[in-house]
Amino acid sequence: MSVVDCLRAKVACVEAGLGAAAGVHELTGARSTANSYGLDRFWRDARTFASHDPTDVKNVFIGEYEVTGKLSEAASSIRV
Repeated sequence: MSVVDCLRAKVACVEAGLGAAAGVHELTGARSTANSYGLDRFWRDARTFASHDPTDVKNVFIGEYEVTGKLSEAASSIRV
């Protein structure tokens, strides 16, 4: 598995996690924020997962690879 594949997988995981967490809130409405349900933790966890290392940077490296066929040296220094 190449670095680009790892970057793509991380971006896909972040998008899926945020989409699922947002879907829970959309489906259950305002009551999903009630402490008795505890559903807000899924959104918090997804947000934390997404914000620890920015996906925008990963998308830039993926785009650069798609256009040029090469991955810059800086891409190897970020966490996947």
